[in-house]
Amino acid sequence: MNLIDFIAFDLDGTLLDTAKDFFLAVNELRSNYQLEPCEFNEVRSRVSEGAISLAGYA
Repeated sequence: MNLIDFIAFDLDGTLLDTAKDFFLAVNELRSNYQLEPCEFNEVRSRVSEGAISLAGYA
């Protein structure tokens, strides 16, 4: 019998839609710097670019 040692899931956008979470986090960060909030679709379109890119956009 084969044993499975490790299973990994790419949850972001595959099994879970985390765009709303990123949207809230980006706008929380922007509010800390007295910046206007972003639109949801602006953030959603950048989620797949990675965390560094999204943070730079924020």
